[in-house]
Amino acid sequence: MMSASLPPTTRYQGSKRKLISWISECLGDRATGSVLDLMSGTASVAYYFKREGCRVACNDYIRCNYMTAIALVENSCVTLGPDDIDFLLQDGEDHPSYTFIRDNFRGFYFTDPENTWLDKRIARIDELATIHAGDTLKYKRALAFHALSQAALMKRPFNLFHRKNLDVRTNEVARSFGNKTTWERPFEELFRRLCDESNRAVFDNGMQNLAYNELAEDLDLSEAFDLVYVDPPYFAQQRERACSDYRFLYHFIEGMARYREWPNLIDWGDARLALRRDYEEGSPYVAPPSELANTLVGWFRSVLSRWRESILVLSYKSPGVPSAEQLVDLMRELKSTVTVYDRPYTYALSRQNGKPRENIELLIVGE
Repeated sequence: MMSASLPPTTRYQGSKRKLISWISECLGDRATGSVLDLMSGTASVAYYFKREGCRVACNDYIRCNYMTAIALVENSCVTLGPDDIDFLLQDGEDHPSYTFIRDNFRGFYFTDPENTWLDKRIARIDELATIHAGDTLKYKRALAFHALSQAALMKRPFNLFHRKNLDVRTNEVARSFGNKTTWERPFEELFRRLCDESNRAVFDNGMQNLAYNELAEDLDLSEAFDLVYVDPPYFAQQRERACSDYRFLYHFIEGMARYREWPNLIDWGDARLALRRDYEEGSPYVAPPSELANTLVGWFRSVLSRWRESILVLSYKSPGVPSAEQLVDLMRELKSTVTVYDRPYTYALSRQNGKPRENIELLIVGE
């Protein structure tokens, strides 16, 4: 199959998909062999490197992002056939072990029929094991889950799960935001469309590309990489503890990706039924605000030092915590030549960090 010109569209916050052309222009011919995308998110950058013919490894500790990486980066040839999609959309019998969403999230994010529909799709994704096996099953499940999670994002106000706010969709009021037309499209219609789009994105670049599901600091790979790309969560400078906490913003689709574990992961005292954060003890991302900058610089130093023999590429945004100057100084500790590329860029859901026109996208390259 031929590669698509860009990764599939996504409503995921902070995706670098729209910045791929700029990143490509900045990097030039630096990435010609092997690449590690250490915090891959939507896998847009990893997918770009795959399209460029590189051997790619990508990693993300969030399970739903890992499923996307399996579907679009690791997978080289498996797609969802018409029979697979029809199978996934069959309701079949009601499954007593697949009622978690309808039992616990009524009135939160989706309507009652939509909650039931999601439970049943997850059951059908699991039941692909009755007709497929091995790597074929692995990649078909990943493609199906990617389509399901993207459909769920498309039907959410702001494409997030940060508030229990189904009424934003359902109330008949004047709106100055959102896409009610998309919100009201049936899940089945969106799912079919996204399955087709994902299928078109599958291609073989002749390399063995792999996806991992680890914290960046825990990923232990024996092979070296010519280039290591890091796109970490971002802390806004103007707002105390304002962070792109993806495990919180997308806790619902992360729960769907870990459906069997979901009851044990939830913070049952949280109004949104978000996931507990106790697994993050010791992480720099739970440091007190007064200590955040220094803690994060130390974390960056520890992680980047492990890959200091590679070309290091750090995506970041300014103004932020740590500052751009701190990160450039850190890169100079590790690499002899440091180049900084910048351009004004405002993400659709990040307009409130100071003045939008002063938000600068950075690419810090150490060689």
